[in-house]
Amino acid sequence: MTRSKDYIFAYTWTGRDFSLDLRKLNDGNYDASWFDPRTGISGIDNTYNTKGIVTFNPPGEEEPGNDWVLILEKADNVGAKEKK
Repeated sequence: MTRSKDYIFAYTWTGRDFSLDLRKLNDGNYDASWFDPRTGISGIDNTYNTKGIVTFNPPGEEEPGNDWVLILEKADNVGAKEKK
């Protein structure tokens, strides 16, 4: 996992559920998307607020090789990038 004040990247190689404490981020809404490193495809999952601990459930079954990267980006940043 790596993070800054406006994003988090969290990697799982087994597709196992994991929890993150979003109170560690700057206040606001964060868009979550799952990136599949096997195909290079990603999709928006949901939007979360920085009000507590959230459990994330990667797509697919829990097994070795079910790689996923959760990308949480501050919602304002996502819109700003799309406008550029």
